[in-house]
Amino acid sequence: MDIVHLASFDSLVERLPEFDVFLSVIVLQHNPPPLIVLILKSLLNKLQPGGIAYFQVPTYRRNYRFRVDEYLRSASPTGGMEMHFLPQHILFDVLQHTGCSLLECREDFCTGDHQTISNSIFARKQLAGT
Repeated sequence: MDIVHLASFDSLVERLPEFDVFLSVIVLQHNPPPLIVLILKSLLNKLQPGGIAYFQVPTYRRNYRFRVDEYLRSASPTGGMEMHFLPQHILFDVLQHTGCSLLECREDFCTGDHQTISNSIFARKQLAGT
C-alpha cells in the first residue's frame, strides 16, 4: 500500500495513481457540493475497470440550498464544522459520467440527524468495452 500526499485538488488528477477500491464514510459531507462533485469525479475516474467504490454522502435536507456567492460571504471564520448535501440526481449523474454502475443505494444514518437523507453507495467501474 502506498500513501500519497495530496496537497491540492489538482493532485487528485495529477499525482494519484489508479486504484481498485475507493471507500469514504462521513467525509464528503464536510465539503460544499461543487467540491463533492469534483472529488467524486476525480476519484471515480481513477478507479480501475472492475474496481469498486463504497461511499456515503448526504443527499437531502429540507430547505437546504447552496449558492456559491452566499457561501463565500458567510463562510465561518471560526472553522466550524460544515454539513452539505448533494442532490441524488447529481450523484447518479456523476456515477454515470465516470463509467460506474450503481450496484446498491441505501439510506443510512451517517449524519446523525433523522431530518436528513444520507445514502451509502456501492458502485463498480465498468469493464473496458462494456
